[in-house]
Amino acid sequence: MIRKRIYYYIDTAVLVVCMLLSVTSCIKEDLSECPPLTNPLRLVLAFEKESDDVSSSYAAVDQRATLHIFDADGKLIAMQTLDDPDFGQEYAIDTDLPSGIYNFVVWYNHEQPYFSTSAFENYPAQKPNKNESKLYLQLPASGIVDFALPRLLYGKLENKTITPDERVITIPMIQNTNNIILTVTGLERTGHRYLFDIADNNGAYDFDNNHVSFDTFHYTSETAFAATEEELTTSMTVLKLSEGRNPRLTFTDKTSGTTLYPSFSGQDTNLINLIKSAYQGRPFTFERKHTYRVTISFDTNMTASVMVDGWKVNESGNELYPD
Repeated sequence: MIRKRIYYYIDTAVLVVCMLLSVTSCIKEDLSECPPLTNPLRLVLAFEKESDDVSSSYAAVDQRATLHIFDADGKLIAMQTLDDPDFGQEYAIDTDLPSGIYNFVVWYNHEQPYFSTSAFENYPAQKPNKNESKLYLQLPASGIVDFALPRLLYGKLENKTITPDERVITIPMIQNTNNIILTVTGLERTGHRYLFDIADNNGAYDFDNNHVSFDTFHYTSETAFAATEEELTTSMTVLKLSEGRNPRLTFTDKTSGTTLYPSFSGQDTNLINLIKSAYQGRPFTFERKHTYRVTISFDTNMTASVMVDGWKVNESGNELYPD
């Protein structure tokens, strides 16, 4: 009995010494021997507003944002959905996350029926990696988007160290949709129906907000002359325009089946080129501008010229002419 007690005290002493050694190796500023903090963190999330450039043509949807949290290796750790989030407002989020380095991605207004994130269909049973995660436009079988998309926003914060003392996450948001306001002048008034068409393939994005492979589809908007108007006008919402892309703008008399723009062979219909030509020499980035006013004007010979935001596109030299 005495021998058992001696063994017990020896074992206890050894355990205490080991604990003390563990503590003394985790001192001062050398935290290499410290065990990770395991207490769950309460994060504080806020969205930083990027632009006030909003148009009434955007579809009315229930505002919703989804926060995706990935670890340092890009593995999905957690998701959190917020309804009707406001810019600048702070939201407390309880998590099971320990202190560590994380990557955060937010999509705003990204859900059905307009968009899908198929890699997350079986969450939480399956948790995709960041490089496997994609956002897709829910394209109708017709391949035609003739409805207003909601205002899609994206934000990310990379390699953020989270601790009990550093747990505020402010994510800058950028807009992934553009509003195109289209006007036609110089056209004889008729009772015909007219169709604007923008063909593009910008219907899918990875979780770094880069374009990924997607088939070409068409944004369309149909219009006619109003009773007291001499101009045709309409608007459409498209996913973000960006450098190096080839969205093709056409304008058709739908009733007669006649293509009116392009009005001659070889006329440039690349909307990116038209915008860049109009803004040549002026401060401009596709990332910061979200509304474009495009005017197609016909002369008496039905030859079309284009203006973007009041600046004329020169077909021959891409020079800048004020209206």
